[in-house]
Amino acid sequence: MGEVILTGAIPSPYFERAGIPTLSVHLSATMLGIFASFMSAVLIGTLVGIIFWRVPLLWSVFNPFIVVYYALPIFALYPLLVLLLGIGLAPIVMIGFLFAVVVVIANTSLGLKRVDQEIYPKVGQSLGLSPLQMYVWIYLPAAAPYVFTGWKLAFVYSTIAVVASEFLISTRGLGHIIDRAYKNFETANMYAMIALVMGIAIMAHFILSRIERGLYAKA
Repeated sequence: MGEVILTGAIPSPYFERAGIPTLSVHLSATMLGIFASFMSAVLIGTLVGIIFWRVPLLWSVFNPFIVVYYALPIFALYPLLVLLLGIGLAPIVMIGFLFAVVVVIANTSLGLKRVDQEIYPKVGQSLGLSPLQMYVWIYLPAAAPYVFTGWKLAFVYSTIAVVASEFLISTRGLGHIIDRAYKNFETANMYAMIALVMGIAIMAHFILSRIERGLYAKA
């Protein structure tokens, strides 16, 4: 892994013949897929979680489907997604989004529901806070541990889904390198890219944890 990072090239005859031996091309493809799917899951999942919290009937209706959703083999949908979205980044991002969004929805809704059981909303009401002020100063800070846990898990799920999708429907990315290295018996390259994916996940978890602690400190 150190050699690949220092030289910026993958020592593989296959990638030399394919014309994509540079690490930056594959790393940027993977990071773009992870970032797009993660941000989509965070934005849409948080919004839907808030809606489920504000409309309990929707939560009651969709909660059984959300529980069943965890058991669905999302990767089995990739032929349909390729048919609808074509070959490229779009189906990979969609798989990452579908894999990550549910945990954001569930954690956001659960966190806000737990806040309703605490004393904080009553304190806000006694101080005459407006609905917007209640969201900003009461609900969101109090539910932050649950919401951030959902975000961190979403990043892990997005990483898993994107890298695994690159095994199947991509000619670029760290997952594609791992797949081709395994098939071509390039064991060193395979382990190097596995270690690099693990390093990216650990670094992202560290950054998100630091942001979370910073927000708690300001609160």
